[in-house]
Amino acid sequence: MKKYVKLMAILVANVILSNCFAFSTSKPLLLTGYYIPNENNLEFYGFLSKSLDQGETWDASSPNVNLPPKNIFSGFSRIHCYATYCLGVGSYRSENVSSRSGQSQPLLAKSDESLTNWTRIEQIENLPNSLAFGGLSYLSCKKDNCVAVGDYTLESNLIVNKLLILTSKDAGKHWKFEPVESDLEIISLRNFSCGNDFCVIAADVRKSFYQVPVFFIRTINNSWIPVREIKDSPLPLDSVSLGGMSCSANYCVVIGTFLSLEERTRIALLVSDDKGVTWRSIQKIKNLDDLMGKESYLQQISCHDDTCLVAGGANHKPMLIESHDAGKTWMKVDLPANHLNLSRLKCTQSACIIAGVDTLQKAFVLFSKDDGYTWTLNQSIPVLSSSSYINSIYCNGSHCLLVGKTKKNFVTEMVILSSDDSGVTWKSVDKITNLPHRIDDFYLSFSD
Repeated sequence: MKKYVKLMAILVANVILSNCFAFSTSKPLLLTGYYIPNENNLEFYGFLSKSLDQGETWDASSPNVNLPPKNIFSGFSRIHCYATYCLGVGSYRSENVSSRSGQSQPLLAKSDESLTNWTRIEQIENLPNSLAFGGLSYLSCKKDNCVAVGDYTLESNLIVNKLLILTSKDAGKHWKFEPVESDLEIISLRNFSCGNDFCVIAADVRKSFYQVPVFFIRTINNSWIPVREIKDSPLPLDSVSLGGMSCSANYCVVIGTFLSLEERTRIALLVSDDKGVTWRSIQKIKNLDDLMGKESYLQQISCHDDTCLVAGGANHKPMLIESHDAGKTWMKVDLPANHLNLSRLKCTQSACIIAGVDTLQKAFVLFSKDDGYTWTLNQSIPVLSSSSYINSIYCNGSHCLLVGKTKKNFVTEMVILSSDDSGVTWKSVDKITNLPHRIDDFYLSFSD
């Protein structure tokens, strides 16, 4: 279960929230994740901050989660909010156990209207009684239907990891454990995403002595089955390392990498048009010749409606590829600079923003006003030093926020930036109260 700590660091970057927030006239936002107070021992602790004024001021008071005695809140990895409460998934651990041990317990909790008090949901139908360790990493809610995904081990076999899938049909009031029709051992969860009426899980499983990727989809009888068919693929699925995934409406896009026979890293771009039942490998991308022959990678994806943007790199240069027809055709888009590492991407109907770091390890921001067809490099981002990084991007209409970190006199500081013109201009948000006394590092994500 040591992989769960690593999974928290990777996966907490993509928080799913919708139908959110009617607690006040100004709908609140959340920042959730974890922080490390001391870089010498790398123990991490849960972090939650809320804003009632669209990100102008923030309160990072520690959440009150009713955990069993002598346990520590490790953090929420995903949160979804309804009109008068929020649901959160993550993990907690004994106060005598290191956060790096992987010996965590899955956490499913419901907040009150203050967003400060959280009640752990303990009554879950059909949940195995002998569950030993585990954690929940993903949460997606479409109206009243919610799905939470993680992994677990049983006390009878602490070596074999299984998928932990919990579902609710009444907006999180009652939950049920759903089985997986497979004996495959889960090595690590890669991603999880839902479209209009379907969900797909991407994971690595054990096959003999190897680690291979597989998709799990939900059947009509509410069980989950593995899917491994990929059409038009030049290399077998076993050679693919799965990364980000985004499902929108009735299609899904998954990014990753192949390791070729020459041991060169090459991009994998997979699309499903039938709710995850079958997948095809994209081989033709306009303006990007000889796709499979390039040393390349993909690391960020953001889809909305029929538009899907994917960021990565090829031959030591940034690469952005896009589809505007639900993944049927793709093209490479020119960027205004070639010395950038693209690490964060968010594209909505009103704003498209890319963040990353340049060769001096300073954070930068690109913005697009035409749904990703053309991009401008923002040259005047305040308070970011030559050692800075953007954790997460949030946009609601033309109002966007960035959260990141920067170094000042060798001390890590949290930075929140606000824009009211879709990322063209930014200002620093200085009112962040009740932060932990010391933060050496952190990883946080905005609610959507």
